[in-house]
Amino acid sequence: MSSEFTVLREAWLALDAPSEEVREGARARLFEEIASEESEQRLGRTSDQQVRQGGFRRRSRLALVVVLGLLLVLIWATLTLAFGWHVIFGGTPKVPHNSAIYKDFDSLDVGAPAGMASGVIPNETRRVATYDGIPLWVAPTRAGGYCSMMAGSGGCDREGTVPLNVTYMSSGAPVGGGTPEADLGYLRELHGAVNPRWSGAVEVRFGDGTAVRPQIVWISKPISQGFFYVPIGDDHRRAGHRLQKVVALDADGNVVAEDSSMSQGQQPSDRPPAGAVVDKAEQVASIETPDGKAVLWRAPSRFDSSCTWLALAGRVYGGECSFSGYPSTARVVLVRRGNELLLVSGVGFTSSGLLTLGFADGQQLRLTADGEGDLLRSLPAALRTSGMPTTFSAVDVGGRKLPFVVEAAG
Repeated sequence: MSSEFTVLREAWLALDAPSEEVREGARARLFEEIASEESEQRLGRTSDQQVRQGGFRRRSRLALVVVLGLLLVLIWATLTLAFGWHVIFGGTPKVPHNSAIYKDFDSLDVGAPAGMASGVIPNETRRVATYDGIPLWVAPTRAGGYCSMMAGSGGCDREGTVPLNVTYMSSGAPVGGGTPEADLGYLRELHGAVNPRWSGAVEVRFGDGTAVRPQIVWISKPISQGFFYVPIGDDHRRAGHRLQKVVALDADGNVVAEDSSMSQGQQPSDRPPAGAVVDKAEQVASIETPDGKAVLWRAPSRFDSSCTWLALAGRVYGGECSFSGYPSTARVVLVRRGNELLLVSGVGFTSSGLLTLGFADGQQLRLTADGEGDLLRSLPAALRTSGMPTTFSAVDVGGRKLPFVVEAAG
């Protein structure tokens, strides 16, 4: 087998499985070439056919190899034009051990809290792309994920199961006192990764209705991710034109995941999490509140996990989707109405886990999760005017502390 064909074969095998449409197109093209070759042989037969038969067979095999090579090039080019550049990770040079970037990756897990280490493999760090003269460095993790870094910023997906990761880079933003929308006036660029298991495209959407679909650099195993970069021009730093969200799309144009943290922060939304399959949602719990019925929902996600959210008076609070392979962390959502605390919801606790809220006036509220680790409680009238809780604690039925995060919205 020729060295050129070997390279093509390795490149093809490094790709994720092609779609059925690509397979059918390749198969049809291959059969056409084989039929054409056989036709030429039949037309060219003479009285010395038996003598030349061995030559035909050799040329046939050679033609088949050439056809297969051409098909691989054709499919590779089609995939590149449609979905971005493809890079074979093992074909790029490793970063030298004495370089600053190697030391950056080698120190990623130094001081990481228990269970939070990325497991990055620094001696496999490689440069996989360059954007505006800035190199993108990527290294695999022991769990099958990756860590990336560009101009000193980046992130890790230890398990390789996060559908969309975005890093924002600003300059000149004032320290403190600003809002997410105001900070967008200083946004200079963004970069990130999208998981090809569920998405084939990324859109960066702006407040003026425009959208940018960046070209994606798809990296082969063991990374198996697509990386993108988008510079933010002056036009998209003006009020009314600034970034709204970054979304990952599947082949049918469905939004698999989105990141709107720069523009919305923790404000309530008017719809469930982008990755939730809403038509399969199930009601987990519900209560009556002064503002109407509050319902806690759970639904499967579009990326092999589940999503939860709290719906009240046409608004959605605490919308979140979990990521496969990562440990569960309980989430507490506090819904305010003006200066009053209206209700408390929680998901991800252990069965019958206990959440205790303490208030500045000395009062406490103890809430017990149900058998699925969920809770939903409207505050008693006597506590609504006690302000926001000042202390929080959570334990399982055995008294062991549980990790959790708190989100306040309203």
